Amino acid sequence: MVLPRLLKLSLILISVVVLFNCNKGLEWDLERIDLPVVLTDTTLNITMNSADISGNITTLYGSLITEHGHCWSDIPQPSVNDDTTNLGSIVTTDKFNSNITGLSPSTTYYVRAYATNSYGTSYGNQVEFITQPNNNNNSPPVVVTSAMTNITDSTASASGNITNIGSSTILQHGHCWSTISNPTISDSKNTLGSTNTGNFYSNLTALNANTTYYIRAYATNSSGTAYGNEISFVTSGPILVSTNNCNTLTNVNSDYQGINGTNADWGIGSAYSGNGWKAPDPNNSGQLGTTIGAQYVEFQDNFSKNGYLEFWCNTYDPGYDNVEPTILVDGVAIGSAVKVQGHSSNSSLYWMKVKTPNISIGSHTIKILFSVNYMIVGIDEIEKWEYQ
Repeated sequence: MVLPRLLKLSLILISVVVLFNCNKGLEWDLERIDLPVVLTDTTLNITMNSADISGNITTLYGSLITEHGHCWSDIPQPSVNDDTTNLGSIVTTDKFNSNITGLSPSTTYYVRAYATNSYGTSYGNQVEFITQPNNNNNSPPVVVTSAMTNITDSTASASGNITNIGSSTILQHGHCWSTISNPTISDSKNTLGSTNTGNFYSNLTALNANTTYYIRAYATNSSGTAYGNEISFVTSGPILVSTNNCNTLTNVNSDYQGINGTNADWGIGSAYSGNGWKAPDPNNSGQLGTTIGAQYVEFQDNFSKNGYLEFWCNTYDPGYDNVEPTILVDGVAIGSAVKVQGHSSNSSLYWMKVKTPNISIGSHTIKILFSVNYMIVGIDEIEKWEYQ
């Protein structure tokens, strides 16, 4: 009777092992079930340097998809660490299409659709295709626009890559950009001259702050100009660093000439939102009246980044408009401050807020100069703004 007992024990042990393995597999499936399900579909319109491919997200599993598209490489099993088309987030199951550019002729590529949610990234089946050969002697270059770096309020660094020169030597290359999508070499551009395949870099200057720009790499040979994929970027904007009243600035120096012909410092009196600088000095009865000629206030200020000043001012004389002051930095006139806020009328019955031209990094002596006659002049709330 020993043999039947051993047989029973063996059967029980096998059942336990099978049950354990089944449970383990079920647990793994439950861990993976939160990833979206995505399929890679047909590849169409294959040329020597581009292709169209579709995909389909069939299941979301309740978590928002934050990114989806296609990834590709000339090595099997591409991932999001390779070239991708990032089509952004999506909230429903749906089909989608990608245009893949910057490919080389007669090359085998592998592509997979992908979708990412908070649990990770899932991939569709792998699709393989071969780009068309270069069968003519009249083909443009193939160029890719790469990532933007060092973006400031007025400058940025761009990069690109010429992967194929086409049918003839590269005559010109660089980047072109605009505030409108799909820039061309008719827009702003830089010219880096003749080159071969490989990476290249451009410095963009004279950009506007807080502005969206669109940029494409380009390369020109005797067959024409080819453009890379479009990238957009936003220049940085200024932030308010400090607000100073008349008593908190350093190394202040001021002067005005009163109607009685005497010169004196500006005084402190009622201004836009409390006390500010006033000329003539309202606290000196001998200087009451109005000003004649050039009146100024100057002070020391340090800019840790490029920026500008904004302040409230008034050149009071009933029946006349406010006068915008001239701004001098370290003794050099950089232009006039321009009105940015205030009453719709520029009447001197009201205060106006003005903005200076840009002031560079460093410690500067800044002079606010009014050239007015028979007016009472005031300055208040000097704000310092710096670009990030």
